[in-house]
Amino acid sequence: MALQPANNTEFMTSVLQAINSMVLDILVDIARKSYKDRRNRQMQGIARAKVESKYSGRRKDTEEREIITSILKSVHSYSEI
Repeated sequence: MALQPANNTEFMTSVLQAINSMVLDILVDIARKSYKDRRNRQMQGIARAKVESKYSGRRKDTEEREIITSILKSVHSYSEI
């Protein structure tokens, strides 16, 4: 919840808007850093698992591929699917 001015002076309103904006910017930066850190750790883990031959990537969804192939054969395009 954002800070609300107790008295509606123009100065207090502008100060509280600045504070609210700053807090929002800080939260966005924290979220972005967290996202980047998780992505980096994930890439490191995948690289390590590949070296140890424990990671082969995502498995192919053969059932979905068969469905798409059958729809394509029935005169539908990729954009329609």
